[in-house]
Amino acid sequence: MTHVHFAEYARQARDAGGHLVAAGEDPPLAEYRVAIGVAAQGAVLNAKTAFVEISFRAAAHMTVGANPTATTANMYYGAGAVLFRGVPLNSGLRYGVIAP
Repeated sequence: MTHVHFAEYARQARDAGGHLVAAGEDPPLAEYRVAIGVAAQGAVLNAKTAFVEISFRAAAHMTVGANPTATTANMYYGAGAVLFRGVPLNSGLRYGVIAP
């Protein structure tokens, strides 16, 4: 079984000129994987998380919420997709994934 990888960041990275780039500033606050299969949830986001990088090792459907249950009606992402998402601080959110 394969997975979706999550990395949580407190800040977005900047280039040498001080411009924001589509990447988190290392080190991440947390990193974890969620197995793709039956509907599964990731960890509750760290209270300091403002930016999440999500990498799909295989195709999956994903949703986000306080207690998300992903279904095949949710947004579909193909294998190899990488997303960068901003989230509110202290959101209490988590991501849910399921196989297509």
